[in-house]
Amino acid sequence: MDDNEALATFYDIQVNFLPSHKRQIDDEVSILEGAASKQAFPPEANKAQTSGTEPSHEKAAKVNTEVGGFDQGGARKKPRTECESVQLADASSPKSVPASKLLLSLYSGVLRPFLAACKDQATLEVPCESVEHAEAGRLVVEMILDLPRPTNLKQHNDLWHTLPLSQLIRCIHFAVFWDAQPCVELCIDSLAKMDQSQLSIKDVEALLDLPGVVQVIESQRRKVEEVCKKGLMQEFGNASQVLADDALIHRLCSLSPYALELLCQCDLGARKHTLSYLALWFSRARSVCGADEKSLFSLMSTADAGKLLSLPPAYKGIDLCKSWLLHYFNVVYIVIRDEELQSCFCDLSFPAVRLWATLDELQVYNKNDVAVLLSLWCKSNEVSIDTQHSQYAELSDLVRVMCLSIPFRHVVLPELP
Repeated sequence: MDDNEALATFYDIQVNFLPSHKRQIDDEVSILEGAASKQAFPPEANKAQTSGTEPSHEKAAKVNTEVGGFDQGGARKKPRTECESVQLADASSPKSVPASKLLLSLYSGVLRPFLAACKDQATLEVPCESVEHAEAGRLVVEMILDLPRPTNLKQHNDLWHTLPLSQLIRCIHFAVFWDAQPCVELCIDSLAKMDQSQLSIKDVEALLDLPGVVQVIESQRRKVEEVCKKGLMQEFGNASQVLADDALIHRLCSLSPYALELLCQCDLGARKHTLSYLALWFSRARSVCGADEKSLFSLMSTADAGKLLSLPPAYKGIDLCKSWLLHYFNVVYIVIRDEELQSCFCDLSFPAVRLWATLDELQVYNKNDVAVLLSLWCKSNEVSIDTQHSQYAELSDLVRVMCLSIPFRHVVLPELP
């Protein structure tokens, strides 16, 4: 073997995309810890190794390196240190792309440590969900190979002319999953040029659930979010129509928290429409993690808390109002001591404060905290004498007098408004 052949063996690699193959977790191999050199063979091969029999593909003097593929809309931020073994099927033949280890390592943050640890491998096998996903992977590999050659790269600038929208989204998924940032940027730029009237809610959710191992950079994320907002507005922009249609309400309530957040940032014509969407979604949500709940609650202001109580009962605005009040004003003593929180509490409308005072979930460090905070609200919300007396009377009825300390009850309480 001459020097050129040796270099070709070292740098060249065949990338095989295996569509419609059942994936089976056999062993977790840590790439970054150097365990990628341990062969992640199919289960049959592992059995052969255990029994001392040489696997058939070793007899062929060809070692296949397998890296986990992706499923569109899969779990976000899948760790790059996981490698999946694949149970090969005899169905369709794989899509193969001749590639360069050097270029794949240069432009893919995921493949770089893997290929560095597997310098002698001749084949890289990537399990895919379908033929369409395999084709998307092939396109991304071709983009990577053309990145150093601007003349060849020009053909990829017009992806939006040739690819269906759903296929371009698959390319974005592959590029993000492999941490090939130049390819991500190229695909997202093409996405912004496409006819977005074709964008379905399924496409929107796929774009918002990129399976990347690293964060998409902020400028790219903003472009994706703008495209997704247009798709969401096509479906849910006419709020009056949506709220009158059970099928549309069901689709609205099936949105992911991220998609709902983007939709509520759009102009829906009236604030009550945004609050109606939020109330309906929360009324049917099975469970919401703390981070998503915080993001959605941040969309509402103190003025919105009172507006939620005026929504039709079927929207269950009162339940969302209770959750929002508890999120911000649950620990009463902290609200009293924190000037910003106290100011926000004093900006609440009377109906919202009245609802807050009835909540059993309030946490207090002192039996007198609720009465003190209500008195602070009263001082900040002076109205006409008749209205004031009426509100004070209602709030006083909600104070659990028997829970107050004796000194507070006899000395402080009479001096409060």
